[in-house]
Amino acid sequence: MSSSTLILIFLILWIILNLYYYKKNDEKGLKTYYGIFGILRTSWGLKVIDKLGKYKFWQRVGFLLIPVCVVVSVITFYTFINSTLGLFSGSIPKESSKPIILLFGDVIPWIPGIIALILGITLHELAHGIVARSFNLKI
Repeated sequence: MSSSTLILIFLILWIILNLYYYKKNDEKGLKTYYGIFGILRTSWGLKVIDKLGKYKFWQRVGFLLIPVCVVVSVITFYTFINSTLGLFSGSIPKESSKPIILLFGDVIPWIPGIIALILGITLHELAHGIVARSFNLKI
């Protein structure tokens, strides 16, 4: 079974489960927002947000990181455009633009990306919750 087939099966099951719980209106203790990605607001996550968000340190971190994120975004966008134009113009050899897959090779190319995406989204949204709680915003 190819990885594309496996992801298609996963997405079909995800849609079926979302439709089932949406029609049944059964959340099993979770507050779920339906969409392309389900965002689960669990009691564990809210406890972590409440514990860490009570410190005013996160307000200063939030204000400090806004200009840092803007600068990093501009640099990333410039690098992406520059490397894409270089690839199309021929100044960058195509061999140097191939992705390097170190861990799994060609056998399971989707799994490390999916795991990284899930962890990244989870930690990113948790950080949003912590900063929002430090400003006493409703989560």
